[in-house]
Amino acid sequence: MRSSMRRHGNRIPAASRRRPRAISPAGRIFLAAFSAVVASGFIPAVSFGQDSLCVHFAGERGGLHIDLGGEYSMNGLIPLTMCDLRPGESWNLTVNGKGLETRRGYFQLDAAGVPGIRGNRMSTFLRNSMMPGWGSIKAGRRTSGLTDLGLAALFGYYFMIEEFEYRDMKEEYDELGERLENAVSLDERERLTDAMHSASKALNAQNTHRKRVLYATAAVYGYQLLDPLLCGSPPGWDSDAGGSIIRLDLPERSKAKALFYSAVWPGRGQLYQGKITRGILFPLLSAAAGVYALDRMNSVDEYSVLYEVEIEKWQSAVSPEDRTYHGDRASSIWEDLEETRQERNTAFIVFAGIWGLNVLDTFFEHEEYVPSPGFTMDFTPAGMTFVMKF
Repeated sequence: MRSSMRRHGNRIPAASRRRPRAISPAGRIFLAAFSAVVASGFIPAVSFGQDSLCVHFAGERGGLHIDLGGEYSMNGLIPLTMCDLRPGESWNLTVNGKGLETRRGYFQLDAAGVPGIRGNRMSTFLRNSMMPGWGSIKAGRRTSGLTDLGLAALFGYYFMIEEFEYRDMKEEYDELGERLENAVSLDERERLTDAMHSASKALNAQNTHRKRVLYATAAVYGYQLLDPLLCGSPPGWDSDAGGSIIRLDLPERSKAKALFYSAVWPGRGQLYQGKITRGILFPLLSAAAGVYALDRMNSVDEYSVLYEVEIEKWQSAVSPEDRTYHGDRASSIWEDLEETRQERNTAFIVFAGIWGLNVLDTFFEHEEYVPSPGFTMDFTPAGMTFVMKF
């Protein structure tokens, strides 16, 4: 036992005395990358965050009001310094003032923190092409966007009604044709031929009315596409002091522009002048009068077809009883036709009067100006944020 102890003494076995292997270069790279990912998840501001910047907004005119909206919003009267603006982000920009045009666009800071302003006309146009009014609402012109959306929905629904009615009448006409092909007796063939003749006239009249409504719907859709191109210009601006100062400018409101906008589209000139109530009222009244006028036009066509059919039957009648019957019906339909024509003419006069009054209203300037409040309030899952300009 002692000899065994002497032989080995206190030596450690060779397997226990091996040094641990060093980590390979590939393993070091993996660990470094993994540590960076974990650290960035806990402290993203340290790993990838950027410092916020302050931008001073000045104006060539006094009383300009600016509003920046995005994740949160800030607003106030120029001159104004806004901070906590992070590079690489964009904000909805609205600039207005008493007696001045309201201009909108996007205020953005590039990755280097250099500020700039760009328009939103093309993005607004593309959104409006997908859904009427959507782009205008997204661009900050909510009143005009909602008005365009409502008018497009109204005329689109009206067209659907006329389209379904046309299809029903077409199915009835086709059914009469099938019955005529299978008819055996001469009397039945004559009766079905007369019915198809009358149905054909009524179908043509309905098709004409359907096209009128389609043209009106296309006009509503087409104008709201042009709206951002006419009213979506961004504010004038330039920068100095390395981009830390943005100087804004707005043109004065023009009565000629307001008149042109309202002449093309009722109420749009009023919205341009800041007359929100009248800017909503005029297009709604014009649309109601226009729809009623189109409906009266359709009724005139229908009564005209009925009158022509009764006159044809009166002329081809053999017995005195049939001539008297169809003559009386023709006289009654003629009275209804004349009454409907008067209603149609009155509807067009009312429509023209509303349109003309809407144009004349643009000559009266809107003096009242109420800018956005000097504070903003935003609710988030984390709580409420309240910012006030002192």
